[in-house]
Amino acid sequence: MRVLPASLHRTLRTATILALSGAILSSSGLAPAYATPGSGFGPAPISTGKLGKTNENSVKPGVWNLNVMTNGDSTVGLDQLTVQGGGYSGWHSHTGIVIATVQSGTILWTDAETCTTKSYSVGETFVEPANRPHYVRNASASSTATYSAVQIRPLGTPGRVDETAPYNNCGL
Repeated sequence: MRVLPASLHRTLRTATILALSGAILSSSGLAPAYATPGSGFGPAPISTGKLGKTNENSVKPGVWNLNVMTNGDSTVGLDQLTVQGGGYSGWHSHTGIVIATVQSGTILWTDAETCTTKSYSVGETFVEPANRPHYVRNASASSTATYSAVQIRPLGTPGRVDETAPYNNCGL
């Protein structure tokens, strides 16, 4: 009988354990989740610009205010997003904040952390927090939905980060 070197023995043992773990997870219905691609989901960039470090923190009594403060340069982008009937984005997040307004149809936005879904219709605006995995889909199986989105993110970071599906895919 031939004796295997210790390093090869460890490699074979690790591969066997991983294969058995995958088989057990698959047979139990708990297969590992991977990034989910979208379908019928089309973002189209309209404009992109650079915003330098900001520290706008002037509050005046009786005046509506929005404070914008960043620790460094940012990318500001405006996109037009089209979601075909039955279309969806796949699970993803953004490295910065997204503020979106529905222009046509109804958008369903599902939060991966809470598995809650909110519905947004024409004229309604919603915020996608930074680094928060979510899933966007069209409420209609046949009509197209559109929305515009402004994204503010750290300069040099991606606009979209594909994410793994949460446990049970939040029932989607």
